Amino acid sequence: MEMAKSSTQLGATESLRRLFGENSDFLQRKEIHKYVRNLTSRFVGPENLKTNLIQDIYVLSRNYFEMDDKAISSSFDIKEAATKMVVDLIVKKVIGEMESEAVRELGLCWTAFRTNWFSFSYSVLGTTVYRFVKMVRLWTLIEPSILSQETTPGILAATVKLVADHPDVMEELKREHDAVIENQGDNQAGLTWEEYKSMTFTHMVIKETLRFTSAQPTVHRIPTEDAQVGGYTVPAGWLFFGIPLVHFDEEKYEDPLKFNPWRWKGKDLHGTLSKDYIPFGAGATLCVGSEFAKCIIAVFLHHLSRFRWSLDPKTRVLRRYMLMFPAGCRVEIAKELSDQITLVVVKLCHWIYKWRNPTSNGKLPPGSMGFPIIGETLEFMKPHDAFQLPTFLTKKILRHGPVFRTSLFGARVIISTDIGLNMEIAKTNHVPGAPKSLARFFGENNLFVKSKESHKHVRNLTSQFLGSQGLRLRMIQDIDSLARTHMELGAKNGGLDIKETSSKILIECLAKKVMGDMEPHAAKELTQCWGGFPRGWFRFSWSIPGNGVYRMLKARNQMMNLLKETVLKKRASGEELGEFFKIIFGETEGGSKKMSIENAIEYIFTFFVIANETTPGVLAATVKLINDNPRVKQELQREHKRIFQDKTEKDEADLTWEDYKSMTFTQMVINESLRITSTVPTMLRIVEHETHVGDYTIPAGWIFMGFPSVHFNPEKYEDPLAFNPWRWEGKDLGVILSRTYMPFGAGSRLCLGAEFAKMQMAIFIHHLCRYTWSMKTETKVLRRFILMFPRGSDVQISEDTEVDNSAVY
Repeated sequence: MEMAKSSTQLGATESLRRLFGENSDFLQRKEIHKYVRNLTSRFVGPENLKTNLIQDIYVLSRNYFEMDDKAISSSFDIKEAATKMVVDLIVKKVIGEMESEAVRELGLCWTAFRTNWFSFSYSVLGTTVYRFVKMVRLWTLIEPSILSQETTPGILAATVKLVADHPDVMEELKREHDAVIENQGDNQAGLTWEEYKSMTFTHMVIKETLRFTSAQPTVHRIPTEDAQVGGYTVPAGWLFFGIPLVHFDEEKYEDPLKFNPWRWKGKDLHGTLSKDYIPFGAGATLCVGSEFAKCIIAVFLHHLSRFRWSLDPKTRVLRRYMLMFPAGCRVEIAKELSDQITLVVVKLCHWIYKWRNPTSNGKLPPGSMGFPIIGETLEFMKPHDAFQLPTFLTKKILRHGPVFRTSLFGARVIISTDIGLNMEIAKTNHVPGAPKSLARFFGENNLFVKSKESHKHVRNLTSQFLGSQGLRLRMIQDIDSLARTHMELGAKNGGLDIKETSSKILIECLAKKVMGDMEPHAAKELTQCWGGFPRGWFRFSWSIPGNGVYRMLKARNQMMNLLKETVLKKRASGEELGEFFKIIFGETEGGSKKMSIENAIEYIFTFFVIANETTPGVLAATVKLINDNPRVKQELQREHKRIFQDKTEKDEADLTWEDYKSMTFTQMVINESLRITSTVPTMLRIVEHETHVGDYTIPAGWIFMGFPSVHFNPEKYEDPLAFNPWRWEGKDLGVILSRTYMPFGAGSRLCLGAEFAKMQMAIFIHHLCRYTWSMKTETKVLRRFILMFPRGSDVQISEDTEVDNSAVY
């Protein structure tokens, strides 16, 4: 700004000086330059624009949008059209009518100026400067208009490109210009100055384009004397180029690399110079044709907005000092077939744009949102090796870092592998993050998600039932008895499916503890309900007959009705309910306050489903890992043989809590299995309050998924992809949460059934190790969020209980 004020001589390269001529009025001393600026201002300034030029611009530009009555579309290059319009306008106003031969020669002149002005000054045959100087014989005709034809058309074409790339801007422009046309009524012969000035959003678009495209010097000077800049000296006679980098300053413009016309809302739209906005230069050579250029762009946009139009997708905007369009800038316009169709298309484009470019009060984490509704769900849900982090996650981390945004199951999602952020979100947010399909599945009034207070209440109930004391008193003997029975049956049949058998044990145990003794047909129907739940809860929320959500909701209703019917029947007849229902209804000493039967049924249903969909899968994956590591298998057999022998010597059959706690190596195996199979988010939350992470903002209402990638951090776990239970030797095996270990989540949603799950797995492994067993080699463990076993999880079991321990002794 200082150089622009103190120096008045326009800075031009030698090639430009030769092009314009040493005696050009634009390059002359201050007094002459001031004189020609006054003349130019009278020609292209606001007053003449208002009274004369705007109508000529309107009529000349409209010609490019005229179509034959039979035609439904046409196309033209927007930059070429604007260039020709500017030339026609200026020639008409400066020279008047011209002979056809003179018009033809003038066209040749313009062709000679279609390359960059800023070149070396040598006038050698074939060079740019040679072509410039060759046209000097027609210079008296073209000097007044050359500046206009080399700037405004390029800016107009760049504006059209930016509008085409931003459907919401295109929609708002159309809305504004439709209103102008509607107000004109039948009188659409021209455009008044008042109508031009009323195009508020159009001026916002133009102003943003000028900011966005000013990536070249807008201040050119030749200092007449030495100038001091800090500790430096700019010598007199040197060229000075001032580039307006302030246009891209984040302190002046939020997200400056984003084209956002709405940033100008409520601001002065007609000012052409400030310390933060310098598209037209500054000082004595501030462009006097700025309003003329803006008027041309606005009128062109007005005509364009009357049509359905699209830009050639090959259009690219480059700069080689001047704006360049190597593939042209061709627009295709079509007559309106239906305003409704146009509105739908524009709305659709706007919706797609909004989907892919979500907004927030700050800067969103990097990422991509994929296609509307579908988002990136298909890639996220691709089955992957259950013992490694998914490819989707590793690719995203490499591209965006440990925190990124995406869209899954129709919801906006933040995914994080940052342990600090994961722990913070888990502590400060309490609503579980789940897609709408799961919310519908568990019910809107479910006590687990209804409120913080209701969740605290059901956690207290669950703790009474599944806490260490509850397990010790109520569960261990039943799990032990059922596991022994099913293992003996499997041995007689020559094998069993680990996941299915574990699920049966769990259902039978919980059904007895919750419901008490059930009639055979009711127990059978309850088991059939489980078969109705399709594998994989994480789905899109549409309930269409036959799809997964429809089947889930149908199975849910069947199970809820069955549970309610059984409870009401038992209460009416005075029969005993299970211990868990006694706790729920506050019928035991120290029991919680009573809850309604409906809430109790919802709670029991949720409890059944979560327990059955997690532990059996992890147990089957653990058995697969044991089978693939003979040394681990042998150490387990040795540990459980010792327990068998101790029980035999004491003439005891049932496992005790002390026996379970003595299974040290088994606990190490379970911990290691939980570490290596935690390749899904273990922290799922709805972000309740806007959260700031470094420079980024996580908006309230988004789903947060925290992956425990620390489980695979080589700085925390040596050779993290290896299954190595011995890494847990000497550590606290009862810990279920630390900054390096979080298979059961964290915060207020830390899984209360963690000890129950580990106990069930340990007892199952204990009874399996009584036999000689092996898992089928074709068994594969995949994840599609939920653990999957596409070929089952069968093990072959021999009734021969003599286990070969020679490798260990």
